[in-house]
Amino acid sequence: MTETNVRKEDHLRICLEENVQARTVETGFQDIHLIHRALPEIARDDVNLSTALFDHTLSAPIIIEAMTGGVKRAFDINAALAEAAEVLGLAMGVGSQRAAIEDPRMAYTFTIVRKRAPHAFLIANIGAPQLAEYTVDDIRTALDMIEADALAVHFNP
Repeated sequence: MTETNVRKEDHLRICLEENVQARTVETGFQDIHLIHRALPEIARDDVNLSTALFDHTLSAPIIIEAMTGGVKRAFDINAALAEAAEVLGLAMGVGSQRAAIEDPRMAYTFTIVRKRAPHAFLIANIGAPQLAEYTVDDIRTALDMIEADALAVHFNP
């Protein structure tokens, strides 16, 4: 297991086993109070949240954003998220594909996404620091791995 794979496994373990709630940072939502204003003259079926994203139509302007991949336990997570994206008509981004580029045996934790979401808009993902060290072929590997529609480049704090 590479150092990257170990870190990916740690990320999942920490989220599942430890308190990851921010202690000092607030979202601001605690200051927002929605006032109920019923709209009986509007039928729910008349509300359309769909939006175009390049050549795809999403059922709502929502992306299931980069979560995980690159370790065994990420397979089931990515499979479930992909199924949700497909059923709900949403876009989906995968976690950083660095782990699978470094260890191609882990690619299956990402390739499951296209298998479970054959029509979804999928976003490949690579870290900005890897752009300096990876070749164009490495980036194509990430894109091809999930038959991506787009590429996200993430910046870690």
